[in-house]
Amino acid sequence: MRPSGPRTIGVLIVLSLVLAGVAFVVGYNVRSPAQVQARTKAPAPSLVTAPVRVTRAAIKLVLRGTVTIAGTEVIEPPSSVSGDLPVVTASPYAYGSQVGAGDAVVAVANHPVIVMPGNIPAYRTLAYGDSGPDVAELQAALGLVGLSVGNDQSGSYGLGTAAAVAALFRRAGYAPSLVSAMVRAATGKPRVERLASVPLGEVVFVAHLPGRVLAAARVGSILRAGKPAAVLGTGVALIPITVNANEASLIRRGDSAFASQDVSGRALPGRISAVTRSRNATSTGAPRYVVTFVPDNEAAAGSLAGKNLAVTVRLRANSTDTTTVPDAAVVTNASGRSYVIVLSHGKQRPVRVRVRLSYQGVDVVSPVGGALRNGETVVLGSGA
Repeated sequence: MRPSGPRTIGVLIVLSLVLAGVAFVVGYNVRSPAQVQARTKAPAPSLVTAPVRVTRAAIKLVLRGTVTIAGTEVIEPPSSVSGDLPVVTASPYAYGSQVGAGDAVVAVANHPVIVMPGNIPAYRTLAYGDSGPDVAELQAALGLVGLSVGNDQSGSYGLGTAAAVAALFRRAGYAPSLVSAMVRAATGKPRVERLASVPLGEVVFVAHLPGRVLAAARVGSILRAGKPAAVLGTGVALIPITVNANEASLIRRGDSAFASQDVSGRALPGRISAVTRSRNATSTGAPRYVVTFVPDNEAAAGSLAGKNLAVTVRLRANSTDTTTVPDAAVVTNASGRSYVIVLSHGKQRPVRVRVRLSYQGVDVVSPVGGALRNGETVVLGSGA
Protein backbone atom coordinates (compact mmCIF):
# COMPACT_ATOMS: atom_id res chain seq x y z
CA MET A 1 0.00 0.00 0.00
CA ARG A 2 1.37 3.33 -1.17
CA PRO A 3 1.50 6.18 1.31
CA SER A 4 -0.70 9.29 0.77
CA GLY A 5 1.15 12.09 -0.82
CA PRO A 6 0.65 15.69 -1.56
CA ARG A 7 -1.33 14.81 -4.70
CA THR A 8 -3.96 12.91 -2.73
CA ILE A 9 -4.41 15.78 -0.29
CA GLY A 10 -5.02 18.19 -3.18
CA VAL A 11 -7.74 15.99 -4.67
CA LEU A 12 -9.52 15.83 -1.33
CA ILE A 13 -9.46 19.61 -1.00
CA VAL A 14 -10.98 20.13 -4.48
CA LEU A 15 -13.68 17.54 -3.80
CA SER A 16 -14.60 19.27 -0.55
CA LEU A 17 -14.96 22.62 -2.32
CA VAL A 18 -17.24 21.09 -4.98
CA LEU A 19 -19.51 19.51 -2.36
CA ALA A 20 -19.73 22.79 -0.47
CA GLY A 21 -20.80 24.64 -3.63
CA VAL A 22 -23.50 22.11 -4.42
CA ALA A 23 -24.85 22.35 -0.87
CA PHE A 24 -25.00 26.16 -1.13
CA VAL A 25 -26.95 26.10 -4.40
CA VAL A 26 -29.44 23.56 -3.11
CA GLY A 27 -29.91 25.40 0.15
CA TYR A 28 -30.46 28.74 -1.61
CA ASN A 29 -33.27 27.43 -3.84
CA VAL A 30 -35.12 25.42 -1.21
CA ARG A 31 -37.72 27.44 0.74
CA SER A 32 -39.98 26.52 3.59
CA PRO A 33 -43.77 27.13 3.23
CA ALA A 34 -43.46 30.09 5.58
CA GLN A 35 -40.71 31.59 3.45
CA VAL A 36 -42.73 31.09 0.24
CA GLN A 37 -45.81 32.76 1.77
CA ALA A 38 -43.73 35.69 2.98
CA ARG A 39 -42.16 36.22 -0.45
CA THR A 40 -45.51 36.02 -2.36
CA LYS A 41 -47.59 38.21 0.00
CA ALA A 42 -49.34 41.12 -1.81
CA PRO A 43 -48.02 44.54 -1.00
CA ALA A 44 -50.15 46.86 1.09
CA PRO A 45 -52.93 48.38 -1.06
CA SER A 46 -52.67 52.00 -2.15
CA LEU A 47 -55.61 54.32 -2.84
CA VAL A 48 -56.58 55.18 -6.42
CA THR A 49 -57.62 58.82 -6.58
CA ALA A 50 -58.68 61.52 -9.03
CA PRO A 51 -59.11 65.29 -8.77
CA VAL A 52 -62.37 67.21 -8.41
CA ARG A 53 -63.04 69.57 -11.31
CA VAL A 54 -64.98 72.80 -10.75
CA THR A 55 -65.59 74.61 -14.02
CA ARG A 56 -68.03 76.66 -16.03
CA ALA A 57 -67.18 74.90 -19.27
CA ALA A 58 -70.14 73.93 -21.44
CA ILE A 59 -71.39 70.37 -21.17
CA LYS A 60 -73.19 68.49 -23.95
CA LEU A 61 -76.15 66.40 -22.89
CA VAL A 62 -77.40 63.83 -25.42
CA LEU A 63 -81.11 62.91 -25.26
CA ARG A 64 -83.49 61.10 -27.61
CA GLY A 65 -86.95 61.96 -28.89
CA THR A 66 -89.37 61.52 -31.80
CA VAL A 67 -90.23 64.28 -34.28
CA THR A 68 -93.84 65.26 -33.64
CA ILE A 69 -96.21 67.69 -35.35
CA ALA A 70 -97.90 69.88 -32.74
CA GLY A 71 -101.43 70.06 -34.25
CA THR A 72 -103.46 67.60 -36.31
CA GLU A 73 -106.37 67.78 -38.75
CA VAL A 74 -108.45 64.69 -39.53
CA ILE A 75 -109.56 64.50 -43.18
CA GLU A 76 -112.87 62.68 -43.58
CA PRO A 77 -114.14 61.16 -46.85
CA PRO A 78 -116.24 63.71 -48.79
CA SER A 79 -119.99 63.49 -48.31
CA SER A 80 -120.40 63.65 -52.07
CA VAL A 81 -119.38 59.98 -52.26
CA SER A 82 -122.92 59.23 -50.97
CA GLY A 83 -123.99 55.82 -52.26
CA ASP A 84 -120.72 55.01 -54.01
CA LEU A 85 -118.37 52.45 -52.50
CA PRO A 86 -115.80 54.52 -50.52
CA VAL A 87 -112.72 53.19 -52.31
CA VAL A 88 -109.56 55.29 -52.12
CA THR A 89 -108.67 56.13 -55.72
CA ALA A 90 -105.77 58.49 -55.09
CA SER A 91 -103.34 59.01 -52.23
CA PRO A 92 -100.46 60.94 -53.79
CA TYR A 93 -98.57 62.10 -50.72
CA ALA A 94 -96.18 59.94 -48.71
CA TYR A 95 -95.84 60.07 -44.95
CA GLY A 96 -94.21 63.35 -43.89
CA SER A 97 -94.88 65.08 -47.23
CA GLN A 98 -95.82 68.73 -47.16
CA VAL A 99 -99.20 69.80 -48.54
CA GLY A 100 -100.40 73.33 -49.08
CA ALA A 101 -103.44 75.33 -50.12
CA GLY A 102 -105.10 73.89 -53.22
CA ASP A 103 -103.59 70.41 -52.93
CA ALA A 104 -105.82 67.35 -53.21
CA VAL A 105 -104.65 65.25 -50.28
CA VAL A 106 -106.68 62.16 -51.16
CA ALA A 107 -109.53 61.05 -53.42
CA VAL A 108 -112.35 58.66 -52.55
CA ALA A 109 -114.38 57.16 -55.42
CA ASN A 110 -112.65 59.81 -57.56
CA HIS A 111 -114.02 62.62 -55.37
CA PRO A 112 -111.07 64.79 -54.25
CA VAL A 113 -110.45 66.36 -50.87
CA ILE A 114 -108.76 69.71 -51.47
CA VAL A 115 -107.28 71.58 -48.51
CA MET A 116 -107.68 75.35 -48.27
CA PRO A 117 -106.83 77.88 -45.54
CA GLY A 118 -109.69 78.86 -43.24
CA ASN A 119 -111.10 78.65 -39.73
CA ILE A 120 -114.76 77.78 -40.40
CA PRO A 121 -115.26 74.08 -41.15
CA ALA A 122 -117.30 73.32 -44.27
CA TYR A 123 -120.84 72.45 -43.25
CA ARG A 124 -122.82 72.50 -46.51
CA THR A 125 -122.51 72.27 -50.28
CA LEU A 126 -121.86 75.69 -51.82
CA ALA A 127 -123.27 76.71 -55.19
CA TYR A 128 -124.31 79.69 -57.28
CA GLY A 129 -126.66 81.97 -55.36
CA ASP A 130 -125.50 80.99 -51.87
CA SER A 131 -124.30 83.61 -49.41
CA GLY A 132 -122.80 83.70 -45.94
CA PRO A 133 -119.52 83.69 -44.01
CA ASP A 134 -118.53 80.28 -45.41
CA VAL A 135 -118.79 81.71 -48.93
CA ALA A 136 -116.61 84.65 -47.88
CA GLU A 137 -114.06 82.22 -46.46
CA LEU A 138 -114.04 80.26 -49.73
CA GLN A 139 -113.54 83.45 -51.75
CA ALA A 140 -110.66 84.59 -49.51
CA ALA A 141 -108.98 81.18 -49.86
CA LEU A 142 -109.36 81.26 -53.63
CA GLY A 143 -107.67 84.64 -53.68
CA LEU A 144 -104.74 83.29 -51.63
CA VAL A 145 -104.06 80.65 -54.30
CA GLY A 146 -104.26 83.23 -57.08
CA LEU A 147 -107.80 82.65 -58.32
CA SER A 148 -109.95 85.76 -58.72
CA VAL A 149 -113.68 85.77 -58.02
CA GLY A 150 -114.20 88.69 -60.38
CA ASN A 151 -116.88 91.18 -59.44
CA ASP A 152 -118.59 88.95 -56.88
CA GLN A 153 -119.24 90.63 -53.57
CA SER A 154 -117.66 89.08 -50.48
CA GLY A 155 -119.95 86.40 -49.12
CA SER A 156 -121.97 86.09 -52.34
CA TYR A 157 -121.42 83.04 -54.63
CA GLY A 158 -121.72 84.47 -58.13
CA LEU A 159 -120.37 83.77 -61.59
CA GLY A 160 -116.84 84.87 -60.66
CA THR A 161 -116.72 82.53 -57.66
CA ALA A 162 -118.06 79.64 -59.77
CA ALA A 163 -115.35 80.22 -62.38
CA ALA A 164 -112.64 80.31 -59.68
CA VAL A 165 -113.93 77.07 -58.13
CA ALA A 166 -113.87 75.35 -61.52
CA ALA A 167 -110.25 76.45 -61.98
CA LEU A 168 -109.35 75.19 -58.50
CA PHE A 169 -110.61 71.68 -59.23
CA ARG A 170 -109.01 71.54 -62.67
CA ARG A 171 -105.70 72.71 -61.21
CA ALA A 172 -105.89 69.83 -58.71
CA GLY A 173 -106.50 67.38 -61.57
CA TYR A 174 -110.26 66.82 -61.21
CA ALA A 175 -113.33 67.85 -63.13
CA PRO A 176 -115.51 70.29 -61.17
CA SER A 177 -118.96 69.26 -60.02
CA LEU A 178 -121.50 71.20 -62.12
CA VAL A 179 -125.03 72.12 -61.16
CA SER A 180 -127.70 73.86 -63.18
CA ALA A 181 -128.49 77.44 -62.19
CA MET A 182 -130.75 80.15 -63.52
CA VAL A 183 -128.52 83.07 -64.50
CA ARG A 184 -129.66 86.49 -65.65
CA ALA A 185 -127.92 87.36 -68.90
CA ALA A 186 -126.60 90.78 -69.83
CA THR A 187 -129.71 91.31 -71.93
CA GLY A 188 -131.80 90.83 -68.82
CA LYS A 189 -133.24 87.52 -69.93
CA PRO A 190 -132.60 84.58 -67.57
CA ARG A 191 -130.94 81.46 -68.86
CA VAL A 192 -129.87 78.11 -67.44
CA GLU A 193 -126.12 77.51 -67.06
CA ARG A 194 -124.02 74.68 -65.67
CA LEU A 195 -121.79 76.19 -62.98
CA ALA A 196 -119.15 74.74 -60.66
CA SER A 197 -120.19 74.01 -57.08
CA VAL A 198 -118.30 72.84 -53.98
CA PRO A 199 -119.77 69.53 -52.77
CA LEU A 200 -119.60 69.08 -49.00
CA GLY A 201 -116.26 67.61 -48.02
CA GLU A 202 -114.48 68.12 -51.33
CA VAL A 203 -112.92 71.34 -50.03
CA VAL A 204 -111.85 71.34 -46.38
CA PHE A 205 -110.62 74.38 -44.49
CA VAL A 206 -107.52 74.05 -42.33
CA ALA A 207 -106.38 76.79 -39.96
CA HIS A 208 -102.65 76.26 -40.45
CA LEU A 209 -101.09 75.44 -43.80
CA PRO A 210 -98.84 74.03 -45.08
CA GLY A 211 -99.25 70.76 -43.22
CA ARG A 212 -97.58 67.37 -43.10
CA VAL A 213 -99.17 64.05 -44.01
CA LEU A 214 -99.13 61.93 -40.86
CA ALA A 215 -101.44 59.22 -42.21
CA ALA A 216 -103.18 58.49 -45.49
CA ALA A 217 -105.34 55.59 -46.60
CA ARG A 218 -103.69 53.52 -49.32
CA VAL A 219 -105.07 53.36 -52.84
CA GLY A 220 -107.58 50.55 -53.21
CA SER A 221 -108.58 50.42 -49.56
CA ILE A 222 -112.21 50.78 -48.56
CA LEU A 223 -112.91 53.36 -45.89
CA ARG A 224 -115.12 51.86 -43.23
CA ALA A 225 -117.35 53.99 -41.03
CA GLY A 226 -115.33 56.27 -38.76
CA LYS A 227 -112.04 55.71 -40.56
CA PRO A 228 -110.39 58.94 -41.78
CA ALA A 229 -109.09 59.33 -45.29
CA ALA A 230 -105.97 61.12 -44.04
CA VAL A 231 -104.48 62.93 -41.07
CA LEU A 232 -102.51 66.14 -41.44
CA GLY A 233 -100.06 67.64 -39.00
CA THR A 234 -100.77 71.35 -39.12
CA GLY A 235 -98.59 72.72 -36.33
CA VAL A 236 -94.87 73.19 -35.94
CA ALA A 237 -92.47 70.25 -35.95
CA LEU A 238 -90.90 69.65 -32.55
CA ILE A 239 -89.28 66.95 -30.45
CA PRO A 240 -90.67 66.42 -26.92
CA ILE A 241 -88.21 64.53 -24.67
CA THR A 242 -88.96 63.04 -21.25
CA VAL A 243 -86.14 63.55 -18.72
CA ASN A 244 -85.64 63.08 -15.00
CA ALA A 245 -85.44 65.85 -12.42
CA ASN A 246 -81.63 65.94 -12.41
CA GLU A 247 -81.41 66.40 -16.17
CA ALA A 248 -84.21 68.97 -16.14
CA SER A 249 -82.34 71.03 -13.53
CA LEU A 250 -79.44 71.49 -15.95
CA ILE A 251 -81.45 72.49 -19.02
CA ARG A 252 -82.69 76.03 -19.57
CA ARG A 253 -85.23 77.47 -21.98
CA GLY A 254 -83.26 78.93 -24.88
CA ASP A 255 -80.36 76.48 -24.65
CA SER A 256 -78.79 75.81 -28.03
CA ALA A 257 -79.22 72.25 -29.33
CA PHE A 258 -79.24 70.18 -32.48
CA ALA A 259 -80.99 66.99 -33.56
CA SER A 260 -79.26 64.35 -35.67
CA GLN A 261 -80.04 61.07 -37.39
CA ASP A 262 -78.06 58.01 -36.40
CA VAL A 263 -77.46 56.74 -39.93
CA SER A 264 -77.03 59.85 -42.08
CA GLY A 265 -75.68 62.11 -39.35
CA ARG A 266 -77.84 64.93 -40.75
CA ALA A 267 -78.02 67.71 -38.17
CA LEU A 268 -80.93 70.05 -37.47
CA PRO A 269 -79.94 73.06 -35.36
CA GLY A 270 -82.50 74.55 -33.01
CA ARG A 271 -83.17 75.45 -29.39
CA ILE A 272 -84.96 74.33 -26.26
CA SER A 273 -88.32 76.11 -26.17
CA ALA A 274 -89.66 74.78 -22.85
CA VAL A 275 -88.88 72.67 -19.79
CA THR A 276 -92.12 71.62 -18.08
CA ARG A 277 -93.11 69.13 -15.41
CA SER A 278 -94.99 66.11 -16.71
CA ARG A 279 -98.26 64.96 -15.16
CA ASN A 280 -96.94 61.39 -15.27
CA ALA A 281 -94.45 60.29 -12.62
CA THR A 282 -92.12 57.31 -12.67
CA SER A 283 -93.12 53.96 -11.14
CA THR A 284 -91.34 55.05 -7.95
CA GLY A 285 -93.25 58.34 -7.81
CA ALA A 286 -90.28 60.47 -8.91
CA PRO A 287 -91.30 63.47 -11.05
CA ARG A 288 -90.68 63.56 -14.78
CA TYR A 289 -90.13 66.57 -17.00
CA VAL A 290 -90.63 67.26 -20.70
CA VAL A 291 -87.95 69.15 -22.60
CA THR A 292 -89.20 70.53 -25.94
CA PHE A 293 -86.74 70.97 -28.82
CA VAL A 294 -87.82 73.20 -31.73
CA PRO A 295 -85.70 73.07 -34.92
CA ASP A 296 -84.83 76.22 -36.84
CA ASN A 297 -85.78 74.63 -40.17
CA GLU A 298 -89.37 73.49 -39.68
CA ALA A 299 -89.68 72.13 -43.22
CA ALA A 300 -86.62 69.90 -42.85
CA ALA A 301 -87.81 68.66 -39.47
CA GLY A 302 -91.34 68.06 -40.71
CA SER A 303 -90.06 65.68 -43.37
CA LEU A 304 -88.70 63.54 -40.51
CA ALA A 305 -92.03 63.27 -38.68
CA GLY A 306 -92.16 60.05 -36.67
CA LYS A 307 -88.38 59.55 -36.72
CA ASN A 308 -86.47 59.05 -33.49
CA LEU A 309 -83.47 61.41 -33.32
CA ALA A 310 -80.63 62.15 -30.95
CA VAL A 311 -80.84 65.67 -29.51
CA THR A 312 -77.60 67.18 -28.22
CA VAL A 313 -78.14 70.07 -25.80
CA ARG A 314 -75.30 72.51 -25.18
CA LEU A 315 -75.82 73.37 -21.53
CA ARG A 316 -75.09 76.99 -20.82
CA ALA A 317 -72.74 77.99 -18.01
CA ASN A 318 -74.84 78.77 -14.96
CA SER A 319 -74.24 81.49 -12.39
CA THR A 320 -72.68 78.80 -10.19
CA ASP A 321 -69.81 76.54 -11.13
CA THR A 322 -70.30 72.95 -12.26
CA THR A 323 -68.60 70.31 -10.10
CA THR A 324 -67.58 67.05 -11.76
CA VAL A 325 -66.00 63.85 -10.44
CA PRO A 326 -65.30 60.49 -12.11
CA ASP A 327 -68.27 58.17 -12.03
CA ALA A 328 -66.23 55.61 -10.06
CA ALA A 329 -65.83 58.09 -7.20
CA VAL A 330 -69.56 58.12 -6.37
CA VAL A 331 -70.72 55.49 -3.89
CA THR A 332 -74.42 54.90 -3.14
CA ASN A 333 -75.38 53.28 0.16
CA ALA A 334 -78.36 51.07 0.96
CA SER A 335 -80.56 54.08 1.73
CA GLY A 336 -79.97 55.49 -1.74
CA ARG A 337 -77.75 58.37 -0.63
CA SER A 338 -74.64 59.08 -2.66
CA TYR A 339 -71.21 60.03 -1.34
CA VAL A 340 -67.68 60.74 -2.45
CA ILE A 341 -64.63 60.16 -0.22
CA VAL A 342 -62.25 63.13 -0.10
CA LEU A 343 -58.61 62.31 0.72
CA SER A 344 -56.78 65.12 2.52
CA HIS A 345 -53.44 64.83 4.36
CA GLY A 346 -53.82 61.06 4.51
CA LYS A 347 -57.30 61.24 6.04
CA GLN A 348 -60.56 60.29 4.36
CA ARG A 349 -63.66 62.49 4.64
CA PRO A 350 -67.09 61.49 3.24
CA VAL A 351 -69.08 64.20 1.46
CA ARG A 352 -72.69 63.56 0.53
CA VAL A 353 -73.56 64.57 -3.04
CA ARG A 354 -76.53 64.67 -5.37
CA VAL A 355 -75.76 63.34 -8.84
CA ARG A 356 -77.32 65.68 -11.36
CA LEU A 357 -75.99 64.17 -14.57
CA SER A 358 -73.80 61.29 -15.75
CA TYR A 359 -72.05 61.41 -19.10
CA GLN A 360 -68.93 59.83 -20.62
CA GLY A 361 -67.77 58.38 -17.29
CA VAL A 362 -68.15 61.69 -15.44
CA ASP A 363 -70.80 62.72 -12.89
CA VAL A 364 -71.99 66.29 -12.40
CA VAL A 365 -72.64 66.54 -8.66
CA SER A 366 -73.88 69.01 -6.08
CA PRO A 367 -72.47 68.68 -2.54
CA VAL A 368 -75.10 68.30 0.18
CA GLY A 369 -74.07 69.62 3.58
CA GLY A 370 -70.43 69.90 2.61
CA ALA A 371 -68.09 71.33 0.00
CA LEU A 372 -65.94 70.11 -2.85
CA ARG A 373 -63.13 72.36 -4.03
CA ASN A 374 -61.40 72.37 -7.37
CA GLY A 375 -58.37 70.07 -7.29
CA GLU A 376 -59.37 68.16 -4.17
CA THR A 377 -58.67 64.46 -4.34
CA VAL A 378 -61.47 61.90 -4.29
CA VAL A 379 -61.00 58.18 -3.82
CA LEU A 380 -61.92 55.88 -6.72
CA GLY A 381 -60.93 52.57 -5.16
CA SER A 382 -57.82 50.68 -4.13
CA GLY A 383 -55.13 48.83 -6.03
CA ALA A 384 -51.58 47.54 -5.76
